[in-house]
Amino acid sequence: MEWPPEDAHLQAVRILTHAQQTADHYVADAERYSREVAQEARLQREEILADAKSRAGLLLEEAHQQAAAAATAAAGAIPTAPAEPISGGERREMEREIAYLRTFSDVYRTHLRSYLEALLRNIEEWERSERDSLSAGEPGRPRGD
Repeated sequence: MEWPPEDAHLQAVRILTHAQQTADHYVADAERYSREVAQEARLQREEILADAKSRAGLLLEEAHQQAAAAATAAAGAIPTAPAEPISGGERREMEREIAYLRTFSDVYRTHLRSYLEALLRNIEEWERSERDSLSAGEPGRPRGD
């Protein structure tokens, strides 16, 4: 049985309409899923960042406590009464220990700051690429928002 030309045309339009609706449905599902994954990633990022800041604070506090304890111990080793003067060797040894502790504290703070800055840069780069990939999928949306 042969179809009249207008029936074939209507059938083609129905098929194309159905295909377009199916494609729109899949695109909407993919966009929704992408937004959900991005939101979960943002939440996880915030959690990781908060944890890293907390750990960094604890490490810095611990370093300060150790430095303070070492300084107190070094100060306690210095006699307060001039009854027994400190020998030149003892004084040099204490000065070396104090210099070491100051250097250790400075290096530790520098490493910690560098680590946190690198972590923040990585997070910002990830966020920027995530934002770019989301805005690339939405033609009506301006880039960089």
